[in-house]
Amino acid sequence: MPVKNIIVINDFDYTQGGASKVAIDTANLLAEKGFNCVFFSVVHSETSSLATSVKKVTLNQKEFLKSNNKIVGALKGLRNYDVEQKLNELLDGFSNVDTIVHVHGWTKACSSVVFRVLKKRKFKTVLTLHDYFAYCPNGGMYNFNTRKACNLKPCSLQCIATNCDSRNYFFKVYRLVRQFVYRCDMDSHYINYIFVSEFLKNKFYHNFKIEYKSYKVLTNPCSFSCSKKDKVYDFVYVGRTDKEKGIDLYVKLAKTLLQYKFLIVGNQLPGSLQQNVVATGWVSEDDVEEYLSMSRCLVLPSLWPETYGLNVFKAKKMGLQCIVSSNTGAADIVDNNDIVFEQGNFEDLLEKVKCDSESYMQVDITDGFYSNHDDYIEKLTSFYDEVLNT
Repeated sequence: MPVKNIIVINDFDYTQGGASKVAIDTANLLAEKGFNCVFFSVVHSETSSLATSVKKVTLNQKEFLKSNNKIVGALKGLRNYDVEQKLNELLDGFSNVDTIVHVHGWTKACSSVVFRVLKKRKFKTVLTLHDYFAYCPNGGMYNFNTRKACNLKPCSLQCIATNCDSRNYFFKVYRLVRQFVYRCDMDSHYINYIFVSEFLKNKFYHNFKIEYKSYKVLTNPCSFSCSKKDKVYDFVYVGRTDKEKGIDLYVKLAKTLLQYKFLIVGNQLPGSLQQNVVATGWVSEDDVEEYLSMSRCLVLPSLWPETYGLNVFKAKKMGLQCIVSSNTGAADIVDNNDIVFEQGNFEDLLEKVKCDSESYMQVDITDGFYSNHDDYIEKLTSFYDEVLNT
């Protein structure tokens, strides 16, 4: 039986983050290929970039952390009964014989109740893992207090006793309770996984010992255009400027290598920066690509085990050299012309940059347009057919 209908589930119907962008791009591409595609969300925005050919179903609620009543928000984080009711109503109009449900983001507004509903209704379910929330309480396999990647078994006694949360230990306790609910709702023997990198797949296999019903390693859909520009910046950082992203390492590198120009494309840093650093604040995707083409080398110094690294992928396709930290999905993307340094180790970063200081000065930006959309959709729909017919 071929797939006729695809229901994409995501917390947001607009580009709130990487998972939302992939969910929206996937829905648009599927609709473009002629599939009957429905996008189910909880948080709505008029800025949504969903195509008119995609049917939209939304509860138009706030995400849990932005709820006016924090207790209500916390309870909905455990189980959003509004989602349960609305999703059941939506599924009443579809058959589980020819419909695939593809879940992307679900932890910020949907809750894990979606998986309980889908299993009960026997709808074939695909889950793209963009992070570690399915098994790690704080979603990052990262200790926000020690600022180091975490290798503890999620929800083990050691994990329970560790204050790793970005807020406080009481919030960690809440996350542990929520994780228990997740595990009651999510059945790994029922869910079909998409991993955005081999790195992420290996993390789930080796760290969590998960037995999959079926899985596919499939990189995110990506398209961009680039053109040759004058090289204004030697190093560029793209992304959130939060501690776990390793921004402090990047700023320290800039303070040490004053002879080079550094660019930060992301939310503005507090305080003043030295003269060889420029921070843009948030910019559009087109502007990100423009800044990449004006730079020689992309730096991704993450302290947490990033699952992929889309900007590294873009930079490689554009012809930039990349410097990335180990224990990230980005380390699998780079080649011998790039630098991989020990995660969180500034001395190793500085030494390797100094030893390789000539190569990133000679990059040649590729001029043209890149897209993996056709390949992505072909592999994705092939996996849908496999899931539906097994």
